Amino acid sequence: MIDNRYEYASSIYNTTPKPTVVDANYDNAQMSNSDFLKVLLADLQWQNPLDAKDITDTINNTIKLREIELMDKFSKALDSLSNGGNSLLSAANLIGKKIMYEGNQTYFQNGKSDIQINLDSPASSISINILDQNGNLVDSKELTNIGNQTNINYTLQNSSLPDGYYTVKITAKDSNGNNINANLLSSAVVEKISKQNNTIMIGFNNNFISLDKIMEIGG
Repeated sequence: MIDNRYEYASSIYNTTPKPTVVDANYDNAQMSNSDFLKVLLADLQWQNPLDAKDITDTINNTIKLREIELMDKFSKALDSLSNGGNSLLSAANLIGKKIMYEGNQTYFQNGKSDIQINLDSPASSISINILDQNGNLVDSKELTNIGNQTNINYTLQNSSLPDGYYTVKITAKDSNGNNINANLLSSAVVEKISKQNNTIMIGFNNNFISLDKIMEIGG
């Protein structure tokens, strides 16, 4: 009689279709407490009554799985926050760093400032005027014998200039006296980071530039 009941119970267990509590692709990290209880109760309900298993390991493993998935989501969110192209945390690492950027406000320190002049074509001469923050001319330079160079790295030097930012204006001419288009890279020291219209901006000397204006960091 016992054998018959065993076979009958086993046949019912083995032939009755099991319900689907959640989809197979369900994200366990999003599982609510009620859904978790449904899964647990379904596991209990559809055990073979004559061959019941200890579900302690199932519960523990499910909890561990949810913890791992939640930690993974947290880690990815943190990586996105700290490593994203437009991240405040990432850009904050630039504070205090020297940069070369597209612009004409250059930082003098100990009477020196590095600039880079990029020409559309070779020039015969380049005039450089340096103005203080009041617009007064404080120094000028004339570069000649440039040859075929179109990318010119140059260090402005004037030991009488106090540390600070100065405006640089350049005029490049060819051998016939025609103007040549020139793009200037200047030195700056990053002072602050700001987010404006979902764009990270680098601040110095009361100016802000976007990250794509930075051409070099350090040096």
